[in-house]
Amino acid sequence: MGLCINFKKKSCNFAAIFKFINLIEIMDRYIKFFKVFIGVTISIIIATFLWDIISLNYSNPNNVIGYYSERNLSPTNNLVRFIVFTSLPIFTYIILHKIVYKDNLINFFLIFENNHPNVNKNNILIFFLYLFFLLSFLNFLSTDFIPIKVNYFHEGLSLSSGYNSKITGLFWSGSYISNSLFSEHIIPNLSWLISKKETIGSLRAFHDLLRFITEIIIIYFIYTICKLFNYNKEKEVIFFVIICLITLYLNRGLTETFYPNRYRDIPILLILILSFNNINSNYPKKLNSLAIGLLSCFSILWSVDRGIYVNAAILLLLFILLFKRNFLNITFLFCGILISWIFFYLYFDGLEIKNFLINTYSVSKDANLFLGIEYPKPFDFDFNKHASRGTKNLLIIIINGILIFNLILNKNTKVSLSSKLYLLFFFCIAYIVYKNGITRSDGYHMKQAIFFQNIILVSLLLNFLIEKIQYFSINKIKKYISFFLFIFLILISIKDLKIFNIFNFKDRYLNYVNIKDNEFLSDDYKFLKNKLINDYDFKCIQLFSYDAIIPFLLKKKFCTKYNFMYVITSDTVQKVFVEELKNKLPKYIIFNKNFKYIPLIPVEKRFKKVFNYINENYQIKEEILDWVIYVNDN
Repeated sequence: MGLCINFKKKSCNFAAIFKFINLIEIMDRYIKFFKVFIGVTISIIIATFLWDIISLNYSNPNNVIGYYSERNLSPTNNLVRFIVFTSLPIFTYIILHKIVYKDNLINFFLIFENNHPNVNKNNILIFFLYLFFLLSFLNFLSTDFIPIKVNYFHEGLSLSSGYNSKITGLFWSGSYISNSLFSEHIIPNLSWLISKKETIGSLRAFHDLLRFITEIIIIYFIYTICKLFNYNKEKEVIFFVIICLITLYLNRGLTETFYPNRYRDIPILLILILSFNNINSNYPKKLNSLAIGLLSCFSILWSVDRGIYVNAAILLLLFILLFKRNFLNITFLFCGILISWIFFYLYFDGLEIKNFLINTYSVSKDANLFLGIEYPKPFDFDFNKHASRGTKNLLIIIINGILIFNLILNKNTKVSLSSKLYLLFFFCIAYIVYKNGITRSDGYHMKQAIFFQNIILVSLLLNFLIEKIQYFSINKIKKYISFFLFIFLILISIKDLKIFNIFNFKDRYLNYVNIKDNEFLSDDYKFLKNKLINDYDFKCIQLFSYDAIIPFLLKKKFCTKYNFMYVITSDTVQKVFVEELKNKLPKYIIFNKNFKYIPLIPVEKRFKKVFNYINENYQIKEEILDWVIYVNDN
């Protein structure tokens, strides 16, 4: 009896000791966490203090008029401040992690080893993939075709440039392209070819199709990254459904009727999908690598800024493959790059290629100066209406960087080494893409540019939750997870579906593309259009205004290639514009003295050389509302 009591006492003592040790371990983990947290917080405070100190010298040798020229500020400030503010906390975390968690570290360069996630066929996941495809297609068929007023600036650019290339067969030689061969020329012409109607409604309907195609690629991208985290089949399905719903919600929230920007991200999505196979495979991916190389030229033609980001991603992937000694994939990737640019060289004539190079270089070089806005100082909520979004986006990038390096440096995570490398690659691409948000730092562009960082954040947070919540591993619940997700997905999707629209899609589409363009115009543009058609015999249109839509409304070609005034940047380009005016001698020039639809610096202030030439060589024939018609009778 005494022995028994003594044994129980010893057992109780051991239990107490184990509890005490466990408590010490928990306290130690919290202490380590707070050390790192405080260090990162201090680094953010320091980075905020450095924000105003970083002020580079203003330089504008070509006299590009814009936000920065009016304030004598360097546009490079944004980029340097962004890099310092985001990288300082991330590097602080890496250093502190190595000091505090030194017993739980792996060598960073191990991520280049060929250790890949287990990718097993998951029929339930494939079922949900096709279910999302179907629901997205039904959502597309449910689209309401409403004749919302046209955007005279953004949509006007596509409509007029597309119509000009249709008549003349010229691209860069006939139009000073703002950003994209596809959006400004190919897409409008393709929309008119499909509908057989050269209308605003045709272009709008085609943009809806592009929205659907973008959604399909996004869904497949989410399906691809499900394989990163070595989930069992049930967790994989849960991750896919939740991330897909959140990502589609974010994407649809960013889609604007007046400026459907989302489809421009298609090349970025494609390289992220294709790169997954190159990074997460033991075997050569020859066709995959070839396809990535083909994106080099295609992406530039699709959208210049996205093309630059895609080519940066290709360069980064080349370094990764070099570290992995995957020389066969490198060879095929280079072959793809060469094939894409050789095809471009053979398809377009020498004059088009020359103008492409001049046009692209000039616009890209001066983009920060004519397009840029100063990025709001972090936490400066009282003085800048965009500071809240700007600060939130910067913190998202910092959090993503910290979470990814926590995965990379932690030897106890279930994520494979190759998956860690891919997540780092994804983060780097998303980091580069945010360049759009730090160039044009208004709310619209910042929320567009943070899209990929948002995907990273919700993916990492959901991965953390899935790993922490234990009931996902209970067999009794496993059997019902797919069924519950199916019902949940149907219920939240069906509220957006309009059965009448789905079954009458064809008739609604035909009605929409046949709507007269006047239905999309405000009264002042209707009046101007009718006045110009009835009173003037235009052989071509020359604008000196931001009304990019006017050549399309009058169904006339451009007199000179310089009709989208916004991107006519420097004094050098203005001189070329004036020379072309002298050579082409357009009889009429249309000037808008009060373009009120977008707050832009008036053209007469931005392009003084051109304005002086017009005043010296043209006379005012007539004023129509806010428009002035200049004439040259010589």
